[in-house]
Amino acid sequence: MNKIFLILLSVFLLVIVPWRMLVIVYDEMTPSGKYENYKEYISESAEKWVKNRDNGYYGKEQIINWYESVDRTGKRPMDLFPSVIDESIREAIYLTFEKFKYVEDPDTMKNIIMKNFESKREYIIKRLKSDN
Repeated sequence: MNKIFLILLSVFLLVIVPWRMLVIVYDEMTPSGKYENYKEYISESAEKWVKNRDNGYYGKEQIINWYESVDRTGKRPMDLFPSVIDESIREAIYLTFEKFKYVEDPDTMKNIIMKNFESKREYIIKRLKSDN
């Protein structure tokens, strides 16, 4: 009985768990997986921007300056993203700091950005496919 348990445990830990991890990693590399990751990243950023916007820590100009500025390695944060994601980030900045500047609740802003991103799901995934 113990041998059967050890064999089953070994199969589970050495085959099934790594296989599942590979499937998850593969899915995250597909255009739809990338879409989900970017949606979460952008909406979480908007949530943080609202907090920092409302406490006066920084504004739209500081975010754009940071996003477009070269770091010590010679790279700009904006260069890390495909063009469609760059467009989406800029739109999220506009929505957060201009169109919905009176929204004070970070979770509400996160949901606004997420819904806006979701409304363009097919377009974004199509562009992500073409960038590959």
